[in-house]
Amino acid sequence: MIIYATKQTFERYKLKLPKELTPPINQIAEAVIENESGDKILEWGAKLFYFDKRKCIQVVNFASKLTLF
Repeated sequence: MIIYATKQTFERYKLKLPKELTPPINQIAEAVIENESGDKILEWGAKLFYFDKRKCIQVVNFASKLTLF
């Protein structure tokens, strides 16, 4: 599964990009991205937003548009 997150989400949760990871994790991440990219059922988008003064994260599947909060 590939999760595409916004810059704000990466900064808020202190996530690292695949190229910033250390071996062997970076190689595993790159292999997953290479194998699963292009298959919309395995691609998800993630977005941080604020609702009623609370931090929320929304994850949406690209193929089915299934949304999780």
